[in-house]
Amino acid sequence: MIRCQYGLFLLFVSALVPLHSHSIPRALHTMSLENDPLQTDTLLPSFLQSSHLDWADSVLLKLSLREQIAQLLMPPVYAHEDRQGWAQAEQWAKNGEIGGVICMQGHPQGQIERLKRLQSASKVPLLVSSDAEWGLGMRLDSTRSWPRALTIGAANDTGLTRKFGQEVGRALRATGVQVNFAPVVDVNSNPLNPVIGSRSFGGSVERVSEMGIAYAKGMQDEGVIATAKHFPGHGDTDADSHKTLPSILHKRHRLDSVELEPFRKLANEGIAAMMAAHLFIPALDSTPGRPSTLSPLIIDTILRQELKFQGLVFTDAMTMKGFSEFATTKTPHADALIAGNDVLLFPGNP
Repeated sequence: MIRCQYGLFLLFVSALVPLHSHSIPRALHTMSLENDPLQTDTLLPSFLQSSHLDWADSVLLKLSLREQIAQLLMPPVYAHEDRQGWAQAEQWAKNGEIGGVICMQGHPQGQIERLKRLQSASKVPLLVSSDAEWGLGMRLDSTRSWPRALTIGAANDTGLTRKFGQEVGRALRATGVQVNFAPVVDVNSNPLNPVIGSRSFGGSVERVSEMGIAYAKGMQDEGVIATAKHFPGHGDTDADSHKTLPSILHKRHRLDSVELEPFRKLANEGIAAMMAAHLFIPALDSTPGRPSTLSPLIIDTILRQELKFQGLVFTDAMTMKGFSEFATTKTPHADALIAGNDVLLFPGNP
């Protein structure tokens, strides 16, 4: 199970490096996979090092099965002044019931303090994420919001976009975050799309791919895991997956050339993670009403085997109606993992 080994490396080691050092070793950014013993026919993030697998395995061997399962859960935490819910999340961390958190709205100093307390409570370092597509200002008050992706795409400057990614990466690191759920590499091909729009780099596959690669590399220059979303492509929908299950009815050849192509290119360039969307795409999986998040044909067959992606796969939030109201299985969380996802976002009460 090569995928599981690499996923564990990313989950643990990529989280630990930013927590325990002031800078990322140059080797993590410059090493070539050509002479690495882990080289296979798969495509791996450039900072993968075989020397860390033994450490990851040693940590897992000390965990019970329940604690190992908990490493796959990533509930939200907030950093408001009222501190509501702080004690509960710290108890989850102390009991080994979660593997990470996604930081939501709040104040930057409150987030730093809250994460410090959570990390201190957990015997295994928590993987900390945020949804900061245009910087900290998307979630935290009193912080900078950069222009949205559509504006950056219009500038069409990959060098500048990489610097933008580095700035975002440094800001995330400063507030305790190791994973950013960005870039959005959905192609903005439907003017009626209610949820993507300005979050996309544009309507050109090439532009979206180039800007997405530059932004992702900039963040990973700073030791932040970049996450391409929303696989297999949310750009050509006229519905919002927060509210329902959108459908994309294109044939496979069109999906290959437009929706899937940016993800293929970012996988080739070593992006560390991807996020699976809640979509119904019958050309990829015709099971009636099945969200793509639950589809082994989409996550395992297409993303893992065809695109040869070996990084982490996060689900989109499992509280979104595109998942919660359309997942007919009695075990949706387990089925999402069986489909090929690694981490369950907003999984409910652990």
